Amino acid sequence: MSKDRNALLRTKYTGESYTQAHHWLRRNGLFHGLVPDADDPQQIRLEAAALLTLARPTASGLPPVDAAGTFFGLAGTSPGADELVLLPASGLHGSVLARLLPSLTSDGAVVGIPGLRVFVDRAGPYLWLRRLGEHAALDVLPSRRTSATAAREHVSAATLAVQQNGLTPLWDLDHQHEREIAAWRALRAEIGDDGPRWSRALRRGGLFVGGAPGWRSLAPTDEEVRGPKPDHLVPRPVAPEAAEQVRGVVAVASADGRGGRGCTTLVLALAGALARSGVRVVVLAGDDTVGVFAAFRVGPPQPGVWAPLPGGVLRQPIMLGSLTREIAERQVAAARAEFDVVLIDAGTDYQHRELASSADIAVLLAKHHPRDWGYVERVDHRPEEVRFFEWLSQRADEYFHRAPAAGTDRRRLLNLLTEELQWFQPPAPAGGDEHQELLDPLWSRDAAAADAGPDGENDLPYDPSDPEDVEDWWNETWSDSATVTLDTPFPAELPAPGDPRTRERQRALVEFLTPEGQRRHGAQWAAATTEWLTRPLEEIVQELTSRAEHTVDGLLDEVQEAAVERWGPRLWHEKRGVWAAAQEAGDDLVSGWADMIEQRHRDVPAEQTAQALALAVRQRPETTGVLALMGRERQFPHHRLAAVRKALPEGLAEVLLWPEQTDLALQFLTPELLSHRSGPASVAANRVAQTVVQTVVRQLRLATAGTPAASGGNSRLE
Repeated sequence: MSKDRNALLRTKYTGESYTQAHHWLRRNGLFHGLVPDADDPQQIRLEAAALLTLARPTASGLPPVDAAGTFFGLAGTSPGADELVLLPASGLHGSVLARLLPSLTSDGAVVGIPGLRVFVDRAGPYLWLRRLGEHAALDVLPSRRTSATAAREHVSAATLAVQQNGLTPLWDLDHQHEREIAAWRALRAEIGDDGPRWSRALRRGGLFVGGAPGWRSLAPTDEEVRGPKPDHLVPRPVAPEAAEQVRGVVAVASADGRGGRGCTTLVLALAGALARSGVRVVVLAGDDTVGVFAAFRVGPPQPGVWAPLPGGVLRQPIMLGSLTREIAERQVAAARAEFDVVLIDAGTDYQHRELASSADIAVLLAKHHPRDWGYVERVDHRPEEVRFFEWLSQRADEYFHRAPAAGTDRRRLLNLLTEELQWFQPPAPAGGDEHQELLDPLWSRDAAAADAGPDGENDLPYDPSDPEDVEDWWNETWSDSATVTLDTPFPAELPAPGDPRTRERQRALVEFLTPEGQRRHGAQWAAATTEWLTRPLEEIVQELTSRAEHTVDGLLDEVQEAAVERWGPRLWHEKRGVWAAAQEAGDDLVSGWADMIEQRHRDVPAEQTAQALALAVRQRPETTGVLALMGRERQFPHHRLAAVRKALPEGLAEVLLWPEQTDLALQFLTPELLSHRSGPASVAANRVAQTVVQTVVRQLRLATAGTPAASGGNSRLE
């Protein structure tokens, strides 16, 4: 029997055995390419740091790992879309770990990857390497598969290797050593813009096992990592686990029963991914105002009639069918008889959610909450006096900016307007009408003139023609609008209530902000601006002036008792004057120590995470469920999926990540985009299709073997 050519090519690039490469292809297909690149910046940076650390010599006394027939001690790597497994050569596991994990030399230098820590993954066969406070990770395959004992032996060998060379291992610390922070900054600077090439070179380690290039002083080049057949590595719509075997009904519904979760978007994305792989797909949906037919502005076909979705270049056309509540079950049965996969846009209770229980698989959309997976513990290594200075600065912020908190959006909008009025009050002129020279450019209807203040600087809140500038200003200002603060530096004089120009500036401010404010806040903006424009100016100015007379001495008198109780009398008497002098001079005593604050990531137990995910599903369908969590790629802990999957309750077979609705909604609203084979939208769709196909095939195998399925319903696979 001839060998799979794709598996053979993958072995040339990665150094895996043929069995490993073939198994990877059966599990993943070519959705992400034959040898996927990392696309997470944090993962790219970690992989780049790993290869650079292995390739570059150190002054630590640790010998280089350059055994013949290896790639810096590696027999190869096993790259996937979301992970990278390092495959150390036989007998070199301890040596590779000793080079990667951080140690401290006798003169205080850090060798290895600063902040890297090692864990034994009890849920899988790997050693797991991750920097403290980051989600990116590297897996290391032990010499004996699935052996936690072997994994611990490799860590012990690394410990012995560094100690024999006079080094102190740092990887047992649950926090970063103070020297690791600066060392990591230096390593990142050394990587620079070459991170993607270092990462790709590590993922294609099989190209270099015969002899590594001269990367001891130079970074890899694009030509070096191209390999023999780069055109064969691109993502292709080939379904894993033999797509032609897939037959079943898949419903997509909201996990909590609410609308607006993006069920229609996911249905269309899944249909496109399967059709690109040659699967005969039909999408069944009701005639809803926000459903499939509304998205494509086409009318639903008659019951029992299948209409092709026009446009796009797909191996199989996507067919559309309508659902009528009274005969929906019969419509699903008819579609099942004619197509490989029937996709039901089940949506919410007001659509066809009840059909999810009669499907073979229900893909349930829920919001991803990072708190269900872990939390970040803040550990402060800064000197005590710096923490004291920060405490005083926080008390000062409360003292000088004291104002009642806003409990409603209307109150926050009023605060926003009052706050911004400060910056629309230029210094008052000495006399006469000279002020008009200052005001004309500021309130000019001409954008170019209005953008330049009398001193040549930008006096407007933002540039209306710059979407990023607009977004930044509104986000920051809305965040600060819980109270009214007195900003510094401040105009020479506060707005004068008796000056008619103050009311004019007030109206001009509203006029400038209204287009964006109306878009963001609708009727509340109109109500708030009307109220603000009719408020007595004395009240508005009072909100600003009531806190303008506070002094640093007054603050110190107010907080003395609390400060002595918390920090002690010695620190209070010795350092309060230092802080007061810095305040007077405008010096920052705190921000320069930010690197000494460590963020430790703490994982929630897998059982607790699985329980939280199960609670997110309201009225769980009586069929096998696949939970699609909507969130951002960088926030998702992919390394914990294996353990959480094992802990999922009966009825939930899988959990995966799906981009937030706002990120991908527009990517699937035209047939042309559905046919795209690459890009973030297609990658996300392929990932869901891959999981659905694997779950369907697994259910089919269980049904064929006569084993009860994981779900509570009857299997309807054909």
